Amino acid sequence: NAPADSGKEPRSNSVKAFRKAVEAYKKVIDANPDDHTAFYNLGRAYNKLNQDEDAAKALKQAVKLNPEDTEYQTELGAILIKLAQYREAIPPLKKALELDPDDSYAHTINCRIMSAYDWDFDEAVTECQRAVGLGPNDDGAHRELGFALGAVGRGDEAISEMQAAVALSPT
Repeated sequence: NAPADSGKEPRSNSVKAFRKAVEAYKKVIDANPDDHTAFYNLGRAYNKLNQDEDAAKALKQAVKLNPEDTEYQTELGAILIKLAQYREAIPPLKKALELDPDDSYAHTINCRIMSAYDWDFDEAVTECQRAVGLGPNDDGAHRELGFALGAVGRGDEAISEMQAAVALSPT
């Protein structure tokens, strides 16, 4: 085991683990090309390795094979945002919210698109407030709400939301 203060070795171990996961999921997919779960997990592993184009490709295939899965739709939207493909991210996010209007993570990612692409910060605040209401322990929802509140000039509330995000996930 790496010393707690080294920082680099655990990350290296994580990278190795995700690379192994990628290879394992590829083998599953080779054996069963209709395994939507394997494509989804492959996309998530690529995302952890910051191989975003590969992640998007795998997540698109997961969605194609199982379009009624909220989580798949949301993750696809999130990776497309990460790739700055904002317009392309909107349909899967809308689909995710149609499938499950109470999905906090989908509302959080939708809030991000409202801020980053639409620049509709007032609507983003409303969307993020919904995300926080649905997932009060979701640090990402609080963080996105903090960004949106800051964008509309509500600094004290923005700081409060950022503090809540840090308290929920201090590392």
